[in-house]
This record gives sequence, structure tokens and C-alpha cells, in this order.
Amino acid sequence: MRNISTETINGTQQQFKLLAASNACLRRNLIRFSHKIKQESLLAYHDELTGLPNRNLLLDRLHQAMQQAARQHKQVLLMYIDLDRFKWINEQLGHVAGNSLLQQVAMRLAINIRGADTACRYGGDEFIVMMPEIEGQHSIIAALNKIRTQLAVPYVIDDQVITLTASVGAAIYRGDEQSCEDLIRQAEVDMVHAKANINPPTIAVI
Repeated sequence: MRNISTETINGTQQQFKLLAASNACLRRNLIRFSHKIKQESLLAYHDELTGLPNRNLLLDRLHQAMQQAARQHKQVLLMYIDLDRFKWINEQLGHVAGNSLLQQVAMRLAINIRGADTACRYGGDEFIVMMPEIEGQHSIIAALNKIRTQLAVPYVIDDQVITLTASVGAAIYRGDEQSCEDLIRQAEVDMVHAKANINPPTIAVI
């Protein structure tokens, strides 16, 4: 039997160590790459400030909800929400306070909807809530009133209490030939009508 020299053994062991170190580095790089992909995917479909789904994810979910509603003869409720005089808040308190207000609005929407519903930051101070498989006029009115009530509760930002209103428009999909964009546009028009005679926000120091 051939004897293996100590030098050969040491060389082989060194190669194994280098290979192990290379594999460990590769695993770390794969983990970092995986996290990066997940983060990029999250940012592609979620609003960076509020964490809510963005309009891309909303449109995808709305399209699916409308297809299912047409097959099952269900209704889809779409609410278009615009914060009244939000620009005034930015001007009076600054954009940091404005961003905090948007985050609080997003949180209230997220915790006051069902698991199958979607609350989306549609852009700026505009939000959309999509509720699939909603049944009956009573359920629709109850859902609208619940969102209006929750958004009307005063907000606290930097020891200041801010009271403002939100204009909410609604559109109902009943399985007709409307597109996602048509339904959103209809809800937006209804929101604009609701925006008449709004009161300015109030700010109180606590």
C-alpha cells in the first residue's frame, strides 16, 4: 500500500478548509441575494411610507375580485378616500408631521378591514379600500360609516391633536362590464361630490 506523505495530507486539508470557507461565503451571498429579492418584491407592490399595498397590487387584487364576483354573482365595494385639506397640514406642521399622519391613517384602515379586503395608498393623501364579496345595502352602509368614523377620530402628532375629515366616495361592482379603472374612476367622482362644504382641520396643543 502506498504511503501518503504528510505534505500531501496537509495540502488536502488546506484545500478542504478553502472549499468550506468558499461554500460559507457562497451561502452568505445567497442569503443576502434572497433578502434583496424579497425586499425589491415588497417595494414593487407596497407603499414605502405606509407599508400598505400600492396601486399595482390593488389593481391586481381588484381584477381578481371582479372576476370572482362576476362568476359568483357577488358585489365588490370600492371606497376612494381623500384627506380633506391635507396640504394645509403639511404647510402648518411640515412634511414630517404630514407623513406621520399618513402612517396613522394607513394603520386605521388596515386594522378596520377584513382579512380578504385591501387597503391601498393610491397616491399622495388618497387611499382606496376594496371589499370583495360584500352583501346587501346594509353591509355597504355599515362599512362606509365605519371607515368614516375611524378616520374622524383626532390624531396626535408631537403633542398636538389634529382633527380633520376625510371625503369618501364609493362604487359598487355588480358583475357588469366595468373595468378596474372604470370602477376606481366612479368612486373618485363620488368622492369629489362628497368633498363639498368641508371644514378646515383644527390643531390643539396638549
